[in-house]
Amino acid sequence: MTQLALNKNTGIRRSPLSVALKGLLYVALIALALFTLIPFVWMLSASLKLDREVFSYPIRWIPEVFHWENYRLIWSKVPLLTYFKNTAAIALLVTFIQTLTSSFAAYAFAKLQFRGRNVLCPSSY
Repeated sequence: MTQLALNKNTGIRRSPLSVALKGLLYVALIALALFTLIPFVWMLSASLKLDREVFSYPIRWIPEVFHWENYRLIWSKVPLLTYFKNTAAIALLVTFIQTLTSSFAAYAFAKLQFRGRNVLCPSSY
């Protein structure tokens, strides 16, 4: 007879196989998340290197000497603050307009009866 694991929150008993599968799912998701972070780690590492070190072979993830002056140099050569302000303004404007138009659509789905409503939103009453 197999032991069943008891979930303390719901009281539902789970088989060892379902617990193992859930554990494997978590391991796979963590591995995928770490794989997704590799480009960001490389970007940070490359930002602290000289140009010739970035393209050297074999790849060195951690530079021998950290070149923090790269950040000062890029802020003086490129108007990054202007780019940041433009991006923030566009993001805020798009978010506001999307919220406004979505609220109109939500009102229509919640309060109005129209032909094709159940096709667009099948869970409507």
